[in-house]
Amino acid sequence: MDYVNIGVIGCGNMARDLARRCVKLGRCRVAAVTDPDPESLAAAASEFMADTAASAEELCNRPDVDAVIVGSPPGAHLDNVLAAAAARRPIFCEKPLGVTVAECDQMIAACDEAGVLLFVGQVLRLFPLFAYSRSVINEGHIGEPRAISVIRAGYGQAFHSGWRAKRKLAGGLLLEVNVHELDYMRFIMGEPVRVYALMDNIMRGMDYEDQAYVLLEFENGGTGCLHTSMSSPIGEYRVHLQSTKGNLVHGGFSGSLRYQPVDGQVTEVLQADISGLNPYDRELSSWIEAITNDAKPLFTGHDGRMAVAMAECAYRSADEKRPVAVSEVLAT
Repeated sequence: MDYVNIGVIGCGNMARDLARRCVKLGRCRVAAVTDPDPESLAAAASEFMADTAASAEELCNRPDVDAVIVGSPPGAHLDNVLAAAAARRPIFCEKPLGVTVAECDQMIAACDEAGVLLFVGQVLRLFPLFAYSRSVINEGHIGEPRAISVIRAGYGQAFHSGWRAKRKLAGGLLLEVNVHELDYMRFIMGEPVRVYALMDNIMRGMDYEDQAYVLLEFENGGTGCLHTSMSSPIGEYRVHLQSTKGNLVHGGFSGSLRYQPVDGQVTEVLQADISGLNPYDRELSSWIEAITNDAKPLFTGHDGRMAVAMAECAYRSADEKRPVAVSEVLAT
């Protein structure tokens, strides 16, 4: 297969952007779209000159649909992924994979049984400064990572209304937003073993937390701290990594990355100097290559599951006011 006809489940901004990028990569066309909202459905059908389907099941079983993008709100991912797996269509599922580990397990099992690809959009790893930080470690410049701190703070007006303001649909702040940071921390530090979290709702714009502190312990004995907020008018993004032979800091989506070995000089790398293919284009290219040439995908259902597990541990910790072992959540 050299050319992929895709079906799109969910026609909001993110799903349409993913579909648009697939088309611009030159190896896809949008065959059909579906969305319960008539306006979103009509807009997507018009933009892509695509047919409409009344349901995910109808879309997935169309003979002209080779693969499926699941871009619906997280609370609907389970049903939509299961529909695609039942039709044996390769899947790109926007993060988070699910809103619980149990949901993730159902999706992974269904895809394994059907023998279809489940690709999860954990794209943060591919943004220039995030990807470069892993390269600095791999090249041995600062030793082994032992402590990571990530701050992501903003106001998030979009989260104060619509489906993103509802836990049932969005999954909560850690799943809708910070499943990216949790995945990145695992990407840098390795597998997590224990989580402790405190959360609050300050602005009262949504029915779940808008601020959280999440402490993590990793298999290598290292630690992590995530501070996330959607109630901060002054936005901030900062990553600090302490390793056995030096440290590293970067500003997330802009600016630069700096690292310094204990016995060396500061090295600064500007994002503008290391930006290559757009991160979203990279992940979609990987998905398409996995479909057409059986290439190894950048992200799998396992990656999505582990990020959800970290978030679920944090929620359980905040509710029960105790540290939660990741094994507890993975076993349920």
